[in-house]
Amino acid sequence: MRKITISVPDDIYQFLHRQIGKGNISRFVVGKLRPHLIPDKTGAVDDFIGCLKQYAKAATKAQIERAKRDWMRDRIKAREAANAAGA
Repeated sequence: MRKITISVPDDIYQFLHRQIGKGNISRFVVGKLRPHLIPDKTGAVDDFIGCLKQYAKAATKAQIERAKRDWMRDRIKAREAANAAGA
């Protein structure tokens, strides 16, 4: 675990101190930030299941290949967006 110093307005600090407790602020902040910084692993599973549903609907080989390409393109875009947000 690494330490970081952040500045927050007095009212935010008072709220965190009162509502969360002085010793729990770091845990609270990390819990709120983590989902935005590290993509949820279940998202990939949901995407894959969606892809399987597209395969089930597809009637021809061409449609299956198109569904695969679309799924892969969407995954690449999501990864690039996540990397850009972290930069």
